[in-house]
Amino acid sequence: MVDRTISTISVYSQTNFRFLMQPLWFSSLIFCTASLMLMLVALFTPYWVTESTPHGLLHGGLWSICLDPNCDFYPVNLAWFVHTARTFLVLGTICGFLAWCCVSFSFLRTQVSSVSLVLLASIFSITAGTLFLLGMCIFTYIYRNSRPYTQHLIIFGSSYSLAWACIPMFIITGALLMKTHRILFQ
Repeated sequence: MVDRTISTISVYSQTNFRFLMQPLWFSSLIFCTASLMLMLVALFTPYWVTESTPHGLLHGGLWSICLDPNCDFYPVNLAWFVHTARTFLVLGTICGFLAWCCVSFSFLRTQVSSVSLVLLASIFSITAGTLFLLGMCIFTYIYRNSRPYTQHLIIFGSSYSLAWACIPMFIITGALLMKTHRILFQ
């Protein structure tokens, strides 16, 4: 009776602290969380593009444009590329959130009906990075080629840089999760 109790306790403690035995798994959760946070900050801050005008510093993001302290939301009838970039970036954010959910739940349960949550998180993470890359390429290409039409110097801002930083972070997260999947299911 005593031996059975001890073995049950050791199995119980092993399943609850499994993430401590897998540093790769835990680091992928940290990378995924950091990537998602950077992505959200980049999406919702209005410092994608800055332009100096005679009226002051103009800075804008995907959702609003600001002239010094006053910010206004963009109208609905924007150029097609802004809507396209937004679509790819929002879809990338959804995939990033799903990757984070899968990685978080994989500590409790590694599979759901024969589908590995770690592998699913890896796929979502790489998809998020790819969608973000497409959105950023569209945004960058259009803004770089629209310079002859602007009268002042346009500079890409800090939110734009954060959005580019999300791409390799999600790809690294996907690679870490793929390696974790191989270790767990050998």
